[in-house]
Amino acid sequence: MRKFLLHTACFLTFSLLFSSCEEERSRIPFCQVNIHIDLRSGVDSDLVAGHVKTFDEARGWAGCRGVVVINLNNEDFLAFDMACPDCIWTGGTVIEWQLLAQPIPPYFECSQCNNRFNPLDGRPMRGSDSRYTLRQYQVTIQTTDLGGNPLTLSVHN
Repeated sequence: MRKFLLHTACFLTFSLLFSSCEEERSRIPFCQVNIHIDLRSGVDSDLVAGHVKTFDEARGWAGCRGVVVINLNNEDFLAFDMACPDCIWTGGTVIEWQLLAQPIPPYFECSQCNNRFNPLDGRPMRGSDSRYTLRQYQVTIQTTDLGGNPLTLSVHN
């Protein structure tokens, strides 16, 4: 009987540990992302250092609510799903839909619940009710010029 109680207690402890770790991740479901960005073209040439640009399904598979790509310094790029992890099922987005590049905002704010997220890591900012992060996607530099400046990017899962 003691072994049974010990095994049950261990099982419950590990279950709680793993379920709490899962809750710290994003609640945004897996959505296919595959976007090709050509920084030389007129369409994408406005995604310069210090700016963000949004992409929708017209440009490829673009996550659950579209993807926002951040050009930090022409060497480092970030990409997040625009879906709010707290309003994913009701249509909340964390950045106003814009196809033109804009300077990096101090935060992304949900259009429905007003939760704010850090644009540099996707985590909820102080004062927000959310416990969840934005879903982040990989950005790979595909080609560069002779000076090492990126020419084309790929955003993907």
